[in-house]
Amino acid sequence: MYACPTRMRKRLRAYLAVGDFWIWLIMFAALAVALGPVFVLLPSKKERRLAALRAEARRLGLSVELQPVPKLGADLEERVTAGGRTRAPMHRSVRYALPLALESRHRPAKETDAVPAASTAQAEEPVTAPASAPTAAAADNWRLLCSPPGWVADAEAPPAEGLAAHLLPLLDQLPDDAVALDRQGRSLGCCWLESFPAQADSVANLKAALTEIAKVVAVLEG
Repeated sequence: MYACPTRMRKRLRAYLAVGDFWIWLIMFAALAVALGPVFVLLPSKKERRLAALRAEARRLGLSVELQPVPKLGADLEERVTAGGRTRAPMHRSVRYALPLALESRHRPAKETDAVPAASTAQAEEPVTAPASAPTAAAADNWRLLCSPPGWVADAEAPPAEGLAAHLLPLLDQLPDDAVALDRQGRSLGCCWLESFPAQADSVANLKAALTEIAKVVAVLEG
């Protein structure tokens, strides 16, 4: 017994509809596979913010590089692995460095040279360096680390005697998430975490702070 032509047409349309569904599904799946890696490579909002920070730093004449810094005051879980092995926790910080003037090193001292007034303020936080004025030029490489109680001199690269005490009042001008201030040869750098909400204008403030610190360093190490 033959089916009614109308019924056959309805069944045919149903079969075609199901076929169209699977065709579209396969097309969308193939498109997702092709474009998926492209979307993965697109920078996130955080990555765009960090790229803007670093581009602004280079525009202002600062160099930018990744610089791990020892994490002082780390939790026990950070200092000991699950297997009981000790490890040295590090900050994944970025160093923004200001080039120092070549003539600031080993230049003759002048009677008019004086430490800016801000650097003579009394230190509110303890530092490991004495508060007396430095009597000799510091080495070309030193570092101050930010710990929970305050700033301390890095035992492996301490600054000249008294330099930390003179710089301490100026360190408040650095970003809140700064973890280190160092001198590496002919550059003065701040290692920080670039935490939100730091934006491009934060870099100008950082450069201004480094410039003021560099003036003090030039006088004390000159």
